[in-house]
Amino acid sequence: MAAFCTMKKYYLFMILFIISCTQKVNVVELAEQFAELECKAIMLKDKRYVLADRLREIEMDTVTNRKELDSLNKIIILTKQESLSLADSIKTQLDDLFTHHLKDPSDRVAFNNHLRKVIETKGCMLH
Repeated sequence: MAAFCTMKKYYLFMILFIISCTQKVNVVELAEQFAELECKAIMLKDKRYVLADRLREIEMDTVTNRKELDSLNKIIILTKQESLSLADSIKTQLDDLFTHHLKDPSDRVAFNNHLRKVIETKGCMLH
């Protein structure tokens, strides 16, 4: 009887193992969830470029624009911090996705392709 219980546990374990190995990764769902972070990162990058352009404009006439320059520098620092934090979050999540969910190269390609489509659909621009 004990051998039967052990065999039953073994078969149950093998079935669960086989199911988990054959379960297909939902690349579309993963890409759509990740697209939110990517879009935010793209928008922050664009914001940084706009701020840098404005900073160059203001610096040409620093005497009259001193207050605006100080204010703009504060915004630039906050935007940079937010951008760096988001970049760390994206890297961490990508590492997790590639380590645990997107092990197969074809899944990674499908994920990247769908991610690009979702980002374009959302109106984010990839430069």
